[in-house]
This record gives sequence, structure tokens and C-alpha cells, in this order.
Amino acid sequence: MCPLWPRSGHELNENIPSSSSCVRTGCMILYRHRFISVAECWYSAPVEDFRADLLHCFQLALPLNNTRASDFKTIWIDLRKPEEQLLREMNKTTRNEIRRASQEEFSCEAWHNDAKQRVEEFCLFFEEHAVTAKEIAEVRRWTKAHAGHGSLDLSRVSSEHGKVLVWHVYYRDGEHARLKYSVSVSRNTDGAMRAVIGRANRFLHWQDIQRFKANRLTIYDLGGWYAGTADQKLLRVNKFKEGFGGKNSAAFHCTRALTAKGRLYLWAVEVRNRVVRFKNKFRQDNRQPCAGEERERRRTDDET
Repeated sequence: MCPLWPRSGHELNENIPSSSSCVRTGCMILYRHRFISVAECWYSAPVEDFRADLLHCFQLALPLNNTRASDFKTIWIDLRKPEEQLLREMNKTTRNEIRRASQEEFSCEAWHNDAKQRVEEFCLFFEEHAVTAKEIAEVRRWTKAHAGHGSLDLSRVSSEHGKVLVWHVYYRDGEHARLKYSVSVSRNTDGAMRAVIGRANRFLHWQDIQRFKANRLTIYDLGGWYAGTADQKLLRVNKFKEGFGGKNSAAFHCTRALTAKGRLYLWAVEVRNRVVRFKNKFRQDNRQPCAGEERERRRTDDET
């Protein structure tokens, strides 16, 4: 049986294979982003030779040497536990919402081997509910890259009338299902409809958990946990995720430039980020309160 927690980080090799390699503990993804080639891996460091300008390693147990590392917190659910135990470890609200949703006419669908056929459909849904154009471009790049390498998993839940309410997008390998995007139609809806969408969302999570468990995956990763105290919206997201039980897990994201082109790209990103932080601070220091802020604070965790 495979271990629940990721393995320790390995020394980094200098090259990348010319094709992707989806293995038991992780998946090597190769793609182009603007003018650079990127290698991306999850949960374990690359152990084969590869070629790329930039290496991204996500959620490693230990940071790699000679990389830019940042810590990352999330919640993991052990899919080796019986379904009855998984339900018991959820909080009362989540259990009740899942049981109530199971008696409603929700319809759940999922795609993995054929996920590529549904990428554009998801992207159009995301585009309708996204906040910025930058988000849309990043989502399209990520989903298409992973669809081409067999590491994309999609699911959605619809109402009894066929209206799509929520999409889930996962990175998936032989052990892990890691939530990457969760998008719903809860914006600009009334309280009653938001409650329906909240039930549908929890129900889709439970259907995904059962499906991944049936496919012998061992980890359901809820895709992040906010460790701060200031952002009320993210704290509500935490509350929603914590309702499913599981265990808090700490890991590291690591980035390393492998060529001069990669180093130039990282430098440009850092300059851009500094400019953005300065602009945001300036706007925050000079902005006027708006009426929408109070409404935002009153939104419930069902919006997640």
C-alpha cells in the first residue's frame, strides 16, 4: 500500500525527458508558456533527465536545493478509510447537506481519460464567472496542458433542469486528486439559490471522493488552506473545506530557472510582482469605502 504523505525531496537533476511521464507518485508535465519551456511536477521531485527553461515543483514534502521555495498549506483526506468513517469525520453541516442533496435531483458527471473533450466547455463556464482576463488565460493554459498529458480530471453537478451549477477541476495521478479550480454560478444569486449551490457543491465533492476512492487513489487534496487571519472570504473557504474533515498538511512549492532564458523570465516576473504590490498598496491607502464591501462580508460559506 502506498504511503499517505509525500516522499522527501530529491536532489534536482538538470535535464527533462522530451515527453511527459505520469507515474505513481506524480506527473511530469511539459509545456510552453510565452517564450519559455516549462517542466511541472507534483508531490515528488523529478528523478529522470529533462530539458526545460523553468522547473516548477508543487507540494513537495521538503524544499529542493537551489530553488525559490514557498510554503503551502492544504487539507488532505485519506481515501483508504471506509466511506462510513469519512462521513463521520465530516462536520454535521456537511453531512446533512450531502444527505439532503442526495435526495434532490442533482446530476453529477465526470471525465478523466476523455477530459480533453470537455476543456473548452469548462473554460467557457469559467470565463462567464471569472474575475479578471488574467485568470481566464491561466485557466486555459493549465487545463489544456494537463488534458494533453492525462493528468486532468473534470467533474460538474447540474440541477434537475439541466443547469450547470458547479465545476471541479483536478490534477490527478496514480495516488492524488488535487483540487485546482472550483467554480460555481453563485455570483449575483439570491440567498435561497446560494444555499442550493452550496449543497450541490458539497454533494459534488462527496461524489468525487467516492469516485477517486473507487479508482484506488489514496489522497484527496482540497487544494489549499489559508493560514492568515485578515481575509474574511478565504477564512470562509477554510470553514467550507474543514467541514469535510481530513488533516492539515504543509508542503513546499519550488521553482528553479534552468537556463538564462528561465532566469530572465523569473526576473521579469519579480519586477512585475513588485509593481503590482506597489499599485495595490497605493490604491488601498487611498481608496474610499464602498457599499459592496459590507455585502461581501455577509456572504456565507456556501459561495465557496
